[in-house]
Amino acid sequence: MRTRLALFVPLLLVSATAPPAPSQPPATPAKPSALAVVPTDSFGFLTVNVGKLWDNPDFKPLRDWFVAQKSGPAEDAIGLPMGDIERLTLFVPAMTRDPEPLLLVTTKKPYNEAKLIKLLNGEREPRASSNIIRTKGGAFSLVVLADDQTVLYVPERDQLALAGLVGQLVAKKTDGPLAVALADATKHDIAFALDARPLAEFARVDQIKELAPYAALFKARTVTFAADFDKTAQGALKITFPDAESAKRAAPVLKEGLSEVTDAAEKDLVVRKEKADSAEYALLGTFIAVLKATKVEANGVDVFATGDLPHQDAVAKLAAALPKSYAAAANSARGLNNLKQLALGMYNYESAMGVFPSDVYPFGDKPSAWSWRVQILPYLEQDNLYKVLDLTKSWDDPANLKKLEAMEMPKVFEIPGRPAPKGHTYFRIFTLPKGAKGTDRPLLTEGQKGPRVTEITDGTSNTFMIVEAGEAVPWYKPDVLAFDGKLPLPQLGDKGADKFIAAMGDGSVRVLRPSKVGEMTLRALVTIQGGEIINLP
Repeated sequence: MRTRLALFVPLLLVSATAPPAPSQPPATPAKPSALAVVPTDSFGFLTVNVGKLWDNPDFKPLRDWFVAQKSGPAEDAIGLPMGDIERLTLFVPAMTRDPEPLLLVTTKKPYNEAKLIKLLNGEREPRASSNIIRTKGGAFSLVVLADDQTVLYVPERDQLALAGLVGQLVAKKTDGPLAVALADATKHDIAFALDARPLAEFARVDQIKELAPYAALFKARTVTFAADFDKTAQGALKITFPDAESAKRAAPVLKEGLSEVTDAAEKDLVVRKEKADSAEYALLGTFIAVLKATKVEANGVDVFATGDLPHQDAVAKLAAALPKSYAAAANSARGLNNLKQLALGMYNYESAMGVFPSDVYPFGDKPSAWSWRVQILPYLEQDNLYKVLDLTKSWDDPANLKKLEAMEMPKVFEIPGRPAPKGHTYFRIFTLPKGAKGTDRPLLTEGQKGPRVTEITDGTSNTFMIVEAGEAVPWYKPDVLAFDGKLPLPQLGDKGADKFIAAMGDGSVRVLRPSKVGEMTLRALVTIQGGEIINLP
């Protein structure tokens, strides 16, 4: 269904930006071509003049950071370098319970189509023509190559948004609620607009106690915002109401709301003080400064909130807080996400089977040897791999082994940025080996079924579930990361890195540094019934 709809989009996008025939007078107000494909009756849009900000000397620290990356966040998300982008526009064609915005990108010059497809791991949709690209993973599942300088990105599962867009492009409505805002948008570095009329119904203001003090704001018709960066950063929020009386009542309500948001943000900043060198901390500090500089007043049917403050220091702080290597930071985030998925798979298995998986499959007439990683495949959306295996026989039975060796290791077992032999993973679970001299019990015991979650008496948040080991093993092979309380601790993480990632028994994931945690605490984290008191740094 979605792909069929996408067939119409390239033609409609091109026709939307085409100039009218000479005999036809231009629409009033005339929309700039860069935003001509955004319907005037959309629910909302946010557009950024990336090209102008890129050339702004005040943004040089950020520009230098992007240039220094071999592959940055823009290439990761949309397959285009930030320096090639003229404008980014997010828009929601229609309000739904769970709206996902579409992304429209225009470039300064014709983009490299082949490189874009490669970076997004995409493939052309054979039924749809060469203009439709289906991607694997990422925020956008469908990419429409509208022309050589315009690309539309459609999020996962958002058929309704695509269907609505096609209908709106066909209708070519020029006098929707956001028509004036769209016509004005390209005059500014950043512009935002929202058709506020559906908000009261969707937000259920009359039923949610916390929103009751702000009910006057939900009578708004439209909300617009524009920001420009010259010698100072100048921002203006305008909320338009049905009449002057509604606007007059709403102004103090908005002022109170901004004050409450400021207080909450300042409390959050205190909580984040230990990460004062992070990009999040820098952004939050800037956000608070903007809120404090904001002035609110009513004028006719409009309420304005305006601010004007220096921005150069904020830009420099943000650039300094960004990771030196985006690729390394992105790989770290992906590794943590993979580990989180494995922990969730372990818990879903325990919920279904009553115990955590181990190095044996304990069900059926006779237990058979199987890695816990294989046993949780159905809970990792890898049921197709799981179903071809015969769990009544062990993993190394010739029939099973042949299938396992032919399988591609699911990417969820990878730690991006840390190379391993093909088909090998560093994600392992501490196991009490057969014939152990010590009696300290980790999560698993070799050759026995896994424990119930209630057997982790040390507390699930104080117990290792899965760790990043120093040595990789075949992903499908049962293995023993030995621990009995007396054996030396095995290497955790990459040698010399002084860090590893771990999933705790409660499903949370952490980055730990052995030099800071200490061996005694690491040993206490391995056991499930040691009774130790643990204080992690």
